[in-house]
Amino acid sequence: MSLNDKLLRLIEKYLDDTEYELVKLTYQKEGFNWILRVLIDKPKGITLSDCSLVSKGISPLLDDANLIEDDSYSLEVSSPGVNRPLVKLSDFDRFKDNDVKIVLKTPEKSIDENRIKYKGYLNGISDNSIVLTVGGKKVLIPYVGIKKANIIYKF
Repeated sequence: MSLNDKLLRLIEKYLDDTEYELVKLTYQKEGFNWILRVLIDKPKGITLSDCSLVSKGISPLLDDANLIEDDSYSLEVSSPGVNRPLVKLSDFDRFKDNDVKIVLKTPEKSIDENRIKYKGYLNGISDNSIVLTVGGKKVLIPYVGIKKANIIYKF
């Protein structure tokens, strides 16, 4: 099991007993520093107090679990923001009726063999595919082929 998977399980287990949902977790090096980013959400949105509370809750768990061998990392807990990432398959159903941007890992031949970026209206899910309306045409994008997806917030 990878370090990211171990961190994910530890944080999800902690959040299971709260009103918060883990949206996304990344652990990566930026410059000379390692950063553990934890994006959280809840039905009524996230406040700075929520981020502080979750950070204070998971920080000692991370220390006790000693999963990260390098002690010099920064923990950042934040909201997913207005351009919320869509990570889980259920996210694509939960946030249907929004405009989204999807980037594929590789071009999907059944849609367009030269294209990896799509912007369109999210209709939801069908089996393990995302139903997206692009230019008036419905397309099915396999969930497993998605590299990154975000809601497009309209100002």
